[in-house]
Amino acid sequence: MQTSEIKQDQNRYEKLKNTISNKINYIQLCDLEYLDDLEDDPLENKDRIQRCKEFRKMVYDEIVILFHDNKKIVLDTHKRHRMNIIKT
Repeated sequence: MQTSEIKQDQNRYEKLKNTISNKINYIQLCDLEYLDDLEDDPLENKDRIQRCKEFRKMVYDEIVILFHDNKKIVLDTHKRHRMNIIKT
Protein backbone atom coordinates (compact mmCIF):
# COMPACT_ATOMS: atom_id res chain seq x y z
CA MET A 1 0.00 0.00 0.00
CA GLN A 2 1.29 3.43 -0.95
CA THR A 3 1.65 6.30 1.52
CA SER A 4 -0.85 8.35 -0.47
CA GLU A 5 -3.43 5.55 -0.18
CA ILE A 6 -2.93 5.34 3.57
CA LYS A 7 -3.33 9.12 3.94
CA GLN A 8 -6.66 8.94 2.13
CA ASP A 9 -8.01 6.62 4.80
CA GLN A 10 -7.84 8.99 7.79
CA ASN A 11 -8.66 6.35 10.41
CA ARG A 12 -6.01 3.97 9.13
CA TYR A 13 -3.51 6.83 8.82
CA GLU A 14 -4.04 7.93 12.43
CA LYS A 15 -3.70 4.36 13.73
CA LEU A 16 -0.46 3.92 11.83
CA LYS A 17 0.85 7.27 13.02
CA ASN A 18 0.07 6.39 16.65
CA THR A 19 1.68 2.97 16.33
CA ILE A 20 4.87 4.46 14.93
CA SER A 21 4.88 7.17 17.60
CA ASN A 22 4.56 4.56 20.36
CA LYS A 23 7.41 2.51 18.92
CA ILE A 24 9.64 5.58 18.74
CA ASN A 25 8.82 6.34 22.37
CA TYR A 26 9.79 2.81 23.48
CA ILE A 27 13.01 3.00 21.49
CA GLN A 28 13.87 6.29 23.16
CA LEU A 29 13.13 4.90 26.61
CA CYS A 30 15.74 2.16 26.03
CA ASP A 31 18.32 4.36 24.31
CA LEU A 32 21.31 5.20 26.54
CA GLU A 33 22.35 8.11 24.32
CA TYR A 34 18.87 9.59 24.66
CA LEU A 35 19.13 9.22 28.43
CA ASP A 36 22.55 10.89 28.40
CA ASP A 37 21.09 13.80 26.44
CA LEU A 38 18.26 14.13 28.95
CA GLU A 39 20.74 14.13 31.82
CA ASP A 40 22.41 17.21 30.36
CA ASP A 41 19.54 19.16 31.90
CA PRO A 42 18.37 17.01 34.84
CA LEU A 43 16.02 19.58 36.37
CA GLU A 44 14.01 20.11 33.22
CA ASN A 45 13.97 16.40 32.29
CA LYS A 46 13.58 14.87 35.73
CA ASP A 47 10.32 13.00 35.01
CA ARG A 48 11.46 11.69 31.64
CA ILE A 49 14.80 10.56 33.10
CA GLN A 50 12.96 8.67 35.83
CA ARG A 51 10.62 7.10 33.28
CA CYS A 52 13.58 5.95 31.15
CA LYS A 53 15.30 4.37 34.14
CA GLU A 54 12.12 2.63 35.30
CA PHE A 55 11.33 1.39 31.80
CA ARG A 56 14.87 0.06 31.27
CA LYS A 57 14.71 -1.79 34.59
CA MET A 58 11.32 -3.27 33.67
CA VAL A 59 12.64 -4.44 30.29
CA TYR A 60 15.75 -5.92 31.91
CA ASP A 61 13.69 -7.77 34.52
CA GLU A 62 11.40 -9.17 31.82
CA ILE A 63 14.38 -10.38 29.78
CA VAL A 64 15.84 -12.12 32.83
CA ILE A 65 12.50 -13.82 33.51
CA LEU A 66 12.18 -14.94 29.88
CA PHE A 67 15.73 -16.23 29.89
CA HIS A 68 15.19 -18.23 33.04
CA ASP A 69 11.83 -19.59 31.84
CA ASN A 70 13.31 -20.70 28.54
CA LYS A 71 16.40 -22.08 30.24
CA LYS A 72 14.19 -24.41 32.28
CA ILE A 73 12.33 -25.53 29.16
CA VAL A 74 15.60 -26.25 27.33
CA LEU A 75 17.06 -28.14 30.29
CA ASP A 76 13.88 -30.18 30.76
CA THR A 77 13.79 -31.08 27.07
CA HIS A 78 17.43 -32.09 27.16
CA LYS A 79 16.86 -34.18 30.27
CA ARG A 80 13.84 -35.98 28.69
CA HIS A 81 15.80 -36.61 25.53
CA ARG A 82 18.74 -38.03 27.49
CA MET A 83 16.39 -40.29 29.48
CA ASN A 84 14.88 -41.60 26.22
CA ILE A 85 18.34 -42.46 24.93
CA ILE A 86 19.21 -44.29 28.15
CA LYS A 87 15.96 -46.30 28.03
CA THR A 88 16.56 -47.52 24.46
